[in-house]
Amino acid sequence: MILPISLVLLSGFFHALWNVCTKKSLHKESFLFAVQVLSFLAFFPIFFHNFLQINFTPTACVLFLFSMLTHGFYFVILARLYTIGDLSQTYPIIRGSSLLIVPLFGVMILHEHLSMIGWIGVAMIIGGIFTISEIKLSLLNRKIFSLSLLAGTSISTYVG
Repeated sequence: MILPISLVLLSGFFHALWNVCTKKSLHKESFLFAVQVLSFLAFFPIFFHNFLQINFTPTACVLFLFSMLTHGFYFVILARLYTIGDLSQTYPIIRGSSLLIVPLFGVMILHEHLSMIGWIGVAMIIGGIFTISEIKLSLLNRKIFSLSLLAGTSISTYVG
C-alpha cells in the first residue's frame, strides 16, 4: 500500500514542479518543448514496442492525430497563460474545468443523466475552482479565464 501512495505523491510533486519551472522560465514555449522532447525520448522504446502491436483503424488514426494536436495546443496555451497570469489562479481553473467538461459533455451532447450526487459533484468542482483560484467575479480577467477554460477543454479532449 505504501508504494502506490508514494507513486501518486511523487507524480503529483513532479507535476507541480514542472508547472512551477514553466512559470518561472523566461522562454516558456522552449521549456515546454524541451520537456516534451525529453519525455518522448525516455518513453519512445516502450511506445514503439506497443505501437507495432496495434492494428489501427482509420478512425483510430484520426483520433490519435487529433489527440496529439490538442495536446500540443494545450502547451501553446499553457505557455501563454503562464506569461500573462498567476499560476495560483490559472492552474485551478485549467484542472478544474477539465474535470467539469467531461460530465457536462456527457449530459449535453451524449444525453446521459447525472444523479443528484453527480450534480452535487459538478457544483463542488465549480465552487472549488472559484475558491482555490480566489476568483472574484468583479476582478475577473476575461482573457486569462477564457484561456484557462480553453486549456482545460484541450485537456479533456486529449485525455478523453
